[in-house]
Amino acid sequence: MGKKSKTKEHRQLKTENMVVRTMMTELLQKCVSPTSSKNPSPKEQYNALKEILDMLEKIEKLKNIKGGISQLPERETCIESFYDWAKHKNISFENLEIKKAANDELGIFAKAEFNEGDMFTSIPREAMMTSESVLESQIGQLVKSDPMLSSMPNVALAMYLLYELYHDKSEWKAYIQMLPRCYSNVLYFSTEDLENLKSTSVFLEAEKIVRSIVRQYAYLSTLLYKNPLGKDFGFIDKLTFDDYRWAVSTLMTRQNPVPPSNGCTSPVLALIPFLDMCNHKEGPVSVDYNGEAKQCECYVATHTEAGDELHIFYGPRPNTELVIYNGFFYEDNTHDYIKMKFHLSKTDTQHDIKKSLVAKLGLDEFLPIGCMPSPIKDSLQAFLQIANASEMEVSEMLKLESIDLAQSLGEGMITGKDTKIKGLKFLKERCSLAWRLLSTVGNGQVNGEEQDVSNTKALSILLKENEKKLLKDTLEYIDKEIENILG
Repeated sequence: MGKKSKTKEHRQLKTENMVVRTMMTELLQKCVSPTSSKNPSPKEQYNALKEILDMLEKIEKLKNIKGGISQLPERETCIESFYDWAKHKNISFENLEIKKAANDELGIFAKAEFNEGDMFTSIPREAMMTSESVLESQIGQLVKSDPMLSSMPNVALAMYLLYELYHDKSEWKAYIQMLPRCYSNVLYFSTEDLENLKSTSVFLEAEKIVRSIVRQYAYLSTLLYKNPLGKDFGFIDKLTFDDYRWAVSTLMTRQNPVPPSNGCTSPVLALIPFLDMCNHKEGPVSVDYNGEAKQCECYVATHTEAGDELHIFYGPRPNTELVIYNGFFYEDNTHDYIKMKFHLSKTDTQHDIKKSLVAKLGLDEFLPIGCMPSPIKDSLQAFLQIANASEMEVSEMLKLESIDLAQSLGEGMITGKDTKIKGLKFLKERCSLAWRLLSTVGNGQVNGEEQDVSNTKALSILLKENEKKLLKDTLEYIDKEIENILG
């Protein structure tokens, strides 16, 4: 009876594996061609993405695997072992400690006074997990043999992180145990959170990222089913979408470029232990790579007392990027902006000439609308003037080289009052339309009465409300600019 029972279980497992493989292939095809429309609307794209996520959920339930992330201990219980590992790796962190920060995440805190410009930690290259080290690792053969893995170092590094996660004797165990168990970036947004973004300027980017990561997961799962190395490395028995999005999110939130060590020109992606525990705050750039010492060095941005948290500046990034990729919203973001799509009127008799001027300046079709006090950035200013220029003004523009043209447009030297006002009115119309859409489509609110609102839902609503604010501020700015021009 025992033999028959085992044979029956084996057959059932084999059947389930075949079903999963078939569904994974269908999922991959759906990710590649989500809709039949050549120019799908946001609603069509959202519906297609919802179908993709529903397919994924069915596959994961059928696989019924407990991933590696679910089996990790609490982060705070791993701090002491991480200190020991960091010392062994020659990471310098004297007078520093790891503890919970104001955002309820872990952060780096000073145990002594630091002056502005003091180095507070250094991390040698040997302590970094890099896209170069992937090729020298046990999965190097798999990476080199596959077109996607060999051409996408970020995906290869994510797979290497998972390989180390799945092995108890990994030399990276203490570091991996200090990483967050989940994130709040767009890969963790529910379908309802994504629907909140449907009328925003960032929805297309969010949809593309989620679909791309699901596609990667489906592709890699299919690859590992076929490749014997998939079972040898433990991927088949443990890999889940939760684990894969965790690995990708770890890179999204923590990867840094470092110089290559093999003479190549392209920077290398690196996970840098200890540095990646630092939370974000605007200020001077305080991280550098010392090529001679072959180490990453972090400096104190402002005078810090014992007990204060040490921050680093993640760079001049808008809140759309910080939420979508990093999973947090920064209230005091002086670098904030949204991007809106602009195009030249095809009925304009000077369309082709103006198109050549736009190309001459290298302007993208998506242009930024920033925060006060100057929401109309140089690139958008230039586009508005070109798009609304008279024949005489266009002929003057054609005489200038790109550098001189950009400078002249920035200073408003070529175009007259009529063109400037036409450009501002055109922008006002676009911003008004976008603001009305945001104000009438499915608004949510985050307030004290909503005690159980998820972090991702709060972030999706914050992004939407922030976009409304940027548009409203821009509309008020435009009115004042028109008044100033008219005198």
